Amino acid sequence: MTLEKESFDGDRDYTGKQRIFDRIVRRIEEQVLPGAPHVRQYFQNLHRRNVSVHTLKTAFTALQGFLVFLQKCGKVDLSSLTHEDLEAFVESQQDQGLKPLSAKSNLRQVQTFLRYLIPGEIVSSDVLARPIRIKVPDALPRAMDPLDVKRLLSVTQNVRDRP
Repeated sequence: MTLEKESFDGDRDYTGKQRIFDRIVRRIEEQVLPGAPHVRQYFQNLHRRNVSVHTLKTAFTALQGFLVFLQKCGKVDLSSLTHEDLEAFVESQQDQGLKPLSAKSNLRQVQTFLRYLIPGEIVSSDVLARPIRIKVPDALPRAMDPLDVKRLLSVTQNVRDRP
């Protein structure tokens, strides 16, 4: 279900973005998911704003997962979406074993999409009224390679500088 990676360079970048955009639109139209016309408009907006290919792919993956989740929950349109549905989506992501950072990224993509829909009154602003926070553990610093440590110490002449 993910979009395959393509290499882009120079003038081919726009054509590559156009191909990815066309592929996303085609997949949206093939699937019968709640809110598909709004998702199509959202991706046209992203494409118009000239976002990166990576952003298009990430947004598509996150939104597709969200809409499939809503479909499994029996939601047929986005106007009936509630804050509890958003919380249930996050819980389902965690139950699937997604890492906290991935779940947080998917949630951020979904929230951006929902914020896009609020001015058109497709989604109630109450859905995003209370923020959902996903705690992501702090990354630990990586140790230096032992060979690099030896090279660094071999350069210092003064004993005081070695520690």
